[in-house]
Amino acid sequence: VSDVKRHRSWRVIQKRRGTRERRDTISAAENARTESGRKEMGEDHMRAVALCIYGATGFTGARVAEYVVTAHPELSVLLVGRDEAKLAELAARLRQTARRENGPGSASAATQVAEAGDHDALVAAFGRCRVVLNCAGPYRYTGLLVAAAAVDAGTHYLDLCGEPEFFDRVLLQLDARARERGVLVASACAFDCVPAELTAALVLGKRSAQ
Repeated sequence: VSDVKRHRSWRVIQKRRGTRERRDTISAAENARTESGRKEMGEDHMRAVALCIYGATGFTGARVAEYVVTAHPELSVLLVGRDEAKLAELAARLRQTARRENGPGSASAATQVAEAGDHDALVAAFGRCRVVLNCAGPYRYTGLLVAAAAVDAGTHYLDLCGEPEFFDRVLLQLDARARERGVLVASACAFDCVPAELTAALVLGKRSAQ
C-alpha cells in the first residue's frame, strides 16, 4: 500500500511539473514572438505619422479625414488612395478647413498613392504610420489585401467593416502573422456595428439579471 501511495504521489508531482513546464514554454514563446514583433516594427513613437487613412478620397474616408484634422489637430495624418489628383484636391480642402477651424498654424495632411493590389506600395505607405484606418469597401474585395499589407508593415490596422465573412477571413489568414509581428488587427470600428453590440449587451444584461 505504501509503495502504491508513493507511486501515485510521484505521478501527481510529475504531472504538475509537466504542466508548469508546458506553461513556461508557452509563455516564453509568446514573449519571444512579442519581442520579435517589437524589434521588427520598431517603437511606435519613432514613426513619423500617427494615422494613415486608406481610401481617403471616398465618401466615408473624406468625412473621417475632415473630422480628424479638425477635431484632433495634434495628430499627423497620411491620406492614401489610388488617385493622385483626388488626393491632392482632398489635402488642399482639408488644409483650408483645418486653418479655418484651428488657426493658420494647422498642419497639413500628407498624401501618398497606393492601390490595393500593389502590396509593396501599401507596405511603403503604411510603414510610415503607427495606425492605418481602412475606409475602402466593400471589404470582401480588397480589405484582406490592405490588412495583410498593414501587418507586413508592422502597422496596427483598424477598419469600418460590417461584413461577417470578412471578419472570418482576416482571422483565419492573418491572426498568426499579426500575433508574430505584435500588430493589432480590429474590424467593425464603425457605427453600423453598434446596434449588434448594443443588442448583445442588452441580452447579456437581461440574462445576468435573471
